[in-house]
Amino acid sequence: MLFAMGRNVNRYYFLAAVALFGACSLHPGREVKACKYRFQTLAFSGLDGSASHWRMDVIVTNPNAREVTLNRMRYALLYESDTLLTGWNPERRMIAAKDSQVVSTTLDLPNAILKRLPAGIWSRTDAEFKLVADAYISTWVGDIMVPYAINETVHINMTEQVAKYRELVMKRFFGWPGNHLNEGGIAGPDTSAPRDFAPPGGPARPNEHL
Repeated sequence: MLFAMGRNVNRYYFLAAVALFGACSLHPGREVKACKYRFQTLAFSGLDGSASHWRMDVIVTNPNAREVTLNRMRYALLYESDTLLTGWNPERRMIAAKDSQVVSTTLDLPNAILKRLPAGIWSRTDAEFKLVADAYISTWVGDIMVPYAINETVHINMTEQVAKYRELVMKRFFGWPGNHLNEGGIAGPDTSAPRDFAPPGGPARPNEHL
């Protein structure tokens, strides 16, 4: 009887220890709340001989009680399943606890792509595009890859963008006074992005480094 009781007591302590260890190992992970990513704007910002440049702003919100670091975001902008823009944000951003930041990225649209868009789209004030983005963040429990951090339909006033484009062309070729649209701190194209760019939303490569 005493032997049976001793065995039961030992088993009790063993199960309690297992439960405590499991709770401790899972607890930090439960503390990590998913950041929120929200598209804000996409606007024409400049052009050169091979491409036009578009500035995109995304709001990133950290709901956690500790800071996190947004290492990278990679984007794809699609129109009717045709990928128009792809690119990465150019720098790491630390997002403080309970805080939000606007992350700006310059994406390049090759001039040849313009011919693939329907002619009527440039007169639309509410053209629809699909924006997809993956996020790579560092937290106090390790690095996390978030597929489809953004996956939404965005609306762009294309007539407004055409007006900006024409204004910049006039300034560039006729020397009109005033500041160019691509001046004033807008980041240039990100040349550090990996060459083997994969469309956002896919699985992370096994040895991918952030």
